[in-house]
Amino acid sequence: MNEKLSDLIEEYSQLVSPPEVWVKMNELVHDETASAQDFALVIELDPGLTANLLRVVNSAFYNFASPISTVSRAITIIGVNDLYSLATALTAARVFSQIPCHLTSPNTFWRHSIATAILARKLASHCSVIDSERLYVAGLLHDVGSLLLYSGMPELSSEVLMMSAGDEEVLYQAETDSIGFNHASAGAELLSTWNLPESLVAAIRYHHEPLNAGASALDAAIICIASHAVNHHHYSAFVDEPAEDLLGLDPRIWELTGLNEQVVDELMIDHEQDLELALSVMLPAGLRKESK
Repeated sequence: MNEKLSDLIEEYSQLVSPPEVWVKMNELVHDETASAQDFALVIELDPGLTANLLRVVNSAFYNFASPISTVSRAITIIGVNDLYSLATALTAARVFSQIPCHLTSPNTFWRHSIATAILARKLASHCSVIDSERLYVAGLLHDVGSLLLYSGMPELSSEVLMMSAGDEEVLYQAETDSIGFNHASAGAELLSTWNLPESLVAAIRYHHEPLNAGASALDAAIICIASHAVNHHHYSAFVDEPAEDLLGLDPRIWELTGLNEQVVDELMIDHEQDLELALSVMLPAGLRKESK
């Protein structure tokens, strides 16, 4: 690992270390002997996480016919894996929002991240990806490395942001050239400390270079397309001005996923409405107050 990146990860890993309840939950979800009840009992040790999970599953985000009042019931309906992904998304949004940052507003950052997450899940379902909920987590966290750079290296980050002029591909290369690593590798290395699945970490590491992601190429390509697509809209761009050209993506990325611009446009219908709903149920209360 690049020495500067190693130092940055060491500096921030304590600030954004996963809470104990999530660590226990992560152990259980990989334990073949654990029951759904074991999983529910661990989640319920964190009243805040429990309340937020129930808030999400009872929202129009899932649109179930009748209210769900317990974590056990939620697991029965949506399954352990999807609830684990949802709990991870809620936990990560809460934890990573603690990183101090002055180069972008938390509102802009999380709007882009959640918009990418929503579209990534839709794209994954369209591509018949198993456990497509994990693509929501990858989409949500794909740019968390940017928060590390903005906070830990503000001057260099400010320079590369100005150089990029709102083009994420230019930004990615400028970070690599000027800093020695980029936000994708920074985010992946930090998330590795959470012991997240390697497929998820790889999707984040290679979301600007999905063709280099090996077995995780499809996941990385979905995140790549989702991030590019939401950057076309003023309500979800990672900067104030939306990007211009989705056609700039490598044709091999489209070929890998079997997607095309028409499919993406169709899946983007009602996306702003979906985003506003997700912001209302996913973000910590302090950030929801900033929401547009």
